[in-house]
Amino acid sequence: MQSCEDRGEAEVTAKPLLLNLPTELHNLVFDDLDIGDVLNLSLTNRYFWSIGRKHIQTYFMSFLGPWAGENIVCVGQYIEAGDYPPDMLTKDEEHELSQHQDENGRLMTLFDFTREYYEEIKGNVSIPITLLGQLLDSEQYSRMSGSGRSQVMDTVWLKASKFYPSDQPWILRNCESPPCFAQTIVLSSFI
Repeated sequence: MQSCEDRGEAEVTAKPLLLNLPTELHNLVFDDLDIGDVLNLSLTNRYFWSIGRKHIQTYFMSFLGPWAGENIVCVGQYIEAGDYPPDMLTKDEEHELSQHQDENGRLMTLFDFTREYYEEIKGNVSIPITLLGQLLDSEQYSRMSGSGRSQVMDTVWLKASKFYPSDQPWILRNCESPPCFAQTIVLSSFI
């Protein structure tokens, strides 16, 4: 076994083999890691941080759009029996709605139907903080400069508001049909 002194200066400063691989392969490595290992590898050097940071952001963003691509129906208790958009329900579902009554003889509304047959979507979106604890316990983080710490902390301890801009108008959109409703129109109707 050779010591570092015996091998010479050229080998001591040579790049490790992992760093010689193309970025595309590094991304594949990051894709196969769990998020804790992504953070660990990202903290080893600036190059891996530039790759791992994107994977960490993608991980967090997966918690912020849980309904993306889903068909969503938003109904309240005020809705009346038979009041639902055309072609939203199958003929069997329409028939079932018209047959069911509550204990007072009231027909089942779309609100009742959704509570009976679908899972309620909770409005709170939470971002996991497991990476924050792991980061604070890591030696690499404790050895970083103030600006490096700040950049890493901004990535690992996210505020959901960064992804939901409050200085831009939002659009409520039905992906099945062309009309869109601007935030100001919707809000002015209910405020």
